[in-house]
Amino acid sequence: PAGVPHRLEGLTLDGGGGAYTGGVSSVSGSLVTLDEDPYGNGTGSYSSGSQRVGANWTGAAVLILEGRGAGQWRRVLANHNRSWTVDRSWEVEPDASSLIQIAPLRGHILLVGNSWTTASTVQLYGMCIEAVGAENLFDRSPLKIWGRSPHYWGYQPNWRVEVARNQLSPSKGIGSLSCDESFDLCHEGCLLYTSPSPRDS
Repeated sequence: PAGVPHRLEGLTLDGGGGAYTGGVSSVSGSLVTLDEDPYGNGTGSYSSGSQRVGANWTGAAVLILEGRGAGQWRRVLANHNRSWTVDRSWEVEPDASSLIQIAPLRGHILLVGNSWTTASTVQLYGMCIEAVGAENLFDRSPLKIWGRSPHYWGYQPNWRVEVARNQLSPSKGIGSLSCDESFDLCHEGCLLYTSPSPRDS
């Protein structure tokens, strides 16, 4: 109906949120101790809802964005204040140079063999880790892959997303987008492929 936001979206991963963006104080095996308190201390944008202090973040992702160990992620098994237990130790342990993000995990998605003909967009919006988009038909429905910092919730990276053998319409394509975390303004990144006629990407 008119006035309903996000109408006609064929697929989206909205509502990521986040528990922490910052450094680590120490790491011992699968135990990560944060440099600061997680969000939800009654200030800023994280004082209620799922971001409150004491919230259960089991199943969320701890990602190393910068510094030592960058590019790794682990799943949260338990959390209490600054102490976070992940599912396994790190191949390269983070240290004081590392920037980490804790956010709900969106990933391990197979988007294969679908036909999208009326949707305004099909989007991996916010975090998406280790996903495949293959052998889909995007007819009038673009595929967008977002790496975001929405509404100051911390970083929402897209890592290891494979896109292959998709059919594209003449006017749409596959886009990689990013947003400015300071102003929350979206800018189109690289257009990976746009074809003059339907063909494989």
